Parts: sequence; structure tokens; C-alpha cells
Amino acid sequence: MPHFLHWEPCDHEELLRREAVVVGNANTALAGRGHRQLTSFSDILDAERYLLVTVPELEHYGDRAAIEPDHTPYLGPIAGITFGEEVSWRPDADTRIFAYLRPDNPRFETAVRALASLPAGTDTILAAPGAPVSLPARLKDTTLRLFTGPVNIEPLLACCDLGISHASSNIATKFALHGVPQIGLPNHTEQTMMAHAFSRNHLGLGLIGNSTPEQLLHAIDLVRSSQQVANSTATFARKWPPEEAWRTGQRAAEQVLSLT
Repeated sequence: MPHFLHWEPCDHEELLRREAVVVGNANTALAGRGHRQLTSFSDILDAERYLLVTVPELEHYGDRAAIEPDHTPYLGPIAGITFGEEVSWRPDADTRIFAYLRPDNPRFETAVRALASLPAGTDTILAAPGAPVSLPARLKDTTLRLFTGPVNIEPLLACCDLGISHASSNIATKFALHGVPQIGLPNHTEQTMMAHAFSRNHLGLGLIGNSTPEQLLHAIDLVRSSQQVANSTATFARKWPPEEAWRTGQRAAEQVLSLT
């Protein structure tokens, strides 16, 4: 299977080693079901059917009809189950921002500095599992509220003015389903593709590569003030209400079971 980042040089031996691990795991699962063994990663993609558990607006590859006119229908959006600490917005806040960021992301420090400098009327909830132990002390005189474990974002999204994340499919979809404009700080290729998807559909803005705190603050102002983003996120939320994510899972399960 070719290197996904085909335009960059790669270690061919390392590529083969990784493929062997994936193929080995797949063959272990297939053997338990009495199915034929695979010889390469590309065999995994040679399936009887594939399911598009997404929507055109969040399609990683853009306009699928342009590359595959007779593609299988989109089943709808899907988002994972939420869990974590129950948190409420401050009642006196005039702007509410929810951020889910990983401390191992190269731009974590940039994001923290930007979010900590927001005006007093801003209530910013930052979920950062594994954050440095020294971080809470740095933030004690700011409006930024840090949580070092998972936070249940579902109750927060109805009144959320902006979402910031690394543009993973799960959380980017949650923001979109609730009509929340978003900013993505992608950490790898799949997240970068998702950031491109919601950016080109005016559901938010993806910041690719390094950025300064000032650039992130400018992006926040840009997204918050954009009428096009406001219109697009509201339209998406009406078209794909949150309960659709549960129906998508059911539809996907029904199609998988129909193959047995």
C-alpha cells in the first residue's frame, strides 16, 4: 500500500513493517471467523460494501461525486458517546468557548496563551487531559478554566459560541451538529483533512501549521464575526440535528447485519 503522504519521502522498510502489523491483526480476526487470509493492506479495502457514515459537508475528500459519481449514499453524521466531568457555563459570561486540546500538540502552548488573554466576559472551558501540573497555577488569574480530564461537552453545546479542537472527526462533528462555529488546530493528516472540510463549507476555520497567539486570537474574532459562518452552522444544525448521529449508527448496523 503506498505511503499516505505520497508526496513526502518515507522509510520503505518501516512502511512494510507497519503494514505487516495491520495485516496480521486483520488475519487473526478473519481466521476466527473462518474467512480467507489477506496478503496486503489493500486487500482490506476490497470489500463487498463500504458505508459512508458522514455527510457531504464533513467529507474528508471533498466532493465525492467528482471522483466517484455512483458512490454509495451518505448515511448521515456520526459522533461518539460523550462522557466526563459535568461542567456548567458561568451565568454572567457574554462569550462561551469550549476547547479540547492535547498537551502533546505543538501548538498547545500557543492556544493556552491566546485563550488565557481573552476578555473578562469570556468563559473559556479547556479540557486538556494530561496537562502539565504547573499549568493551573499559571491560569489562576485568568478567565480560562482548566480541566485535566475529560469533560462531558454535550450539555455545554447548546449555549456554546465557539469550539476549538484538533479537528478530530468526533468533536468536529459534535460542534457542527449543534451549530457551533469552530476552529481546528490539526495534529495529523486526517485532522487536517477534516479541518479543510469544515472550512470549505464555512462551518469554521482550520489553522494549518504553526501559528502565534495573536493569529489564533485573530481567527477567533474572524469566526465569531463572520455572518457566513453563522448562517452555515445554523443551516447545518437544522439539516442534521444531533439525534441524527444516533440514527446513523442504527442505519450502519442494519446494513452490516444485512451482509450476514
